[in-house]
Amino acid sequence: MSKDKTLGYLGLAARSGNLFAGYNNCLAEIKNRKARLIIITRDVGEASRHRIIEKCGSGGIPYRIWGDAGELSRACGKADKGLFGVRDRGLAEALIKAIDGEEETEERKVF
Repeated sequence: MSKDKTLGYLGLAARSGNLFAGYNNCLAEIKNRKARLIIITRDVGEASRHRIIEKCGSGGIPYRIWGDAGELSRACGKADKGLFGVRDRGLAEALIKAIDGEEETEERKVF
């Protein structure tokens, strides 16, 4: 699948109210077991990346490392965020397929 399709799914998640962004929001949604997917941008800080991956692992939440903060923030209408999450299971599955279908994905991990 193309990058545009992935960004389209993120935009759809934002418009439907199923997208959350930012470090604290991601931690809260993982803790409350509402997150269905976490997207970590390639340019997020190493400490934040490590902590979110650790929390995803303990919560059984799939995550993907994909894109850059500016690009995803523009697609979602969020201001300079490096961490994004999706609450809707169907959108999360569609995003996972779209991201995994791209050759540029650096890391894929599902717990």
